[in-house]
Amino acid sequence: MDLRVLREQDNSSSTIGYTQVFRNGTIETVDMSLLGINAQNVAQFGTRVEPRSFSGEKYERKLVETVKRYIELPFFIIVSFLEVKDYKISIQKSEHHIIEYTDEIDRTNLIIPEVMVEDFDVNLADAMKPIFNTV
Repeated sequence: MDLRVLREQDNSSSTIGYTQVFRNGTIETVDMSLLGINAQNVAQFGTRVEPRSFSGEKYERKLVETVKRYIELPFFIIVSFLEVKDYKISIQKSEHHIIEYTDEIDRTNLIIPEVMVEDFDVNLADAMKPIFNTV
């Protein structure tokens, strides 16, 4: 089923996602909880955020937390955003909750180059910096 259809059909605040483990050791995890939450908040509560946006900070934090669950060396981190054309990424600029937005994403799918991690002593957030910077 098209993920866009799932988002439109889901009127609750539940997470849409899955984790699949392949025989070759590949782990695929999908999490749709970041996309659509702002649109729901605007519709339900009249918040003043961009409806087609997601938090850059929450995306980075959630990705690091997810990767920590599946560590077996060496591993690759591959990030893809599907159906995100026209979304913006919100960035909190200060402790005063000033939010700025990036330009709209100009393509339907963002396929980010992978990052390889070979050492348990690596700081995952630092290792994933090329992914975060690309997004």
